[in-house]
Amino acid sequence: MDVSLVVRFVNHLQEGIASAKRDLKVFSSDVAHFQQQTRKHFKGWFDPDHLKEATANAENAFIHARGRMVGS
Repeated sequence: MDVSLVVRFVNHLQEGIASAKRDLKVFSSDVAHFQQQTRKHFKGWFDPDHLKEATANAENAFIHARGRMVGS
């Protein structure tokens, strides 16, 4: 009887450990996917062509805003 309880307890622990390992694998996979997508997203932001376009847009917006301030 005592051995049976110990075996059931150990089996229960092993099931919990296996479940935790599966959950950690899924979480790790989700984190890796998030990192990959984030890198892909931000990689284009620092492309020289994108920076030139963003700088030109910012300068135009600044000139437009300054023109509105002077005109008011």
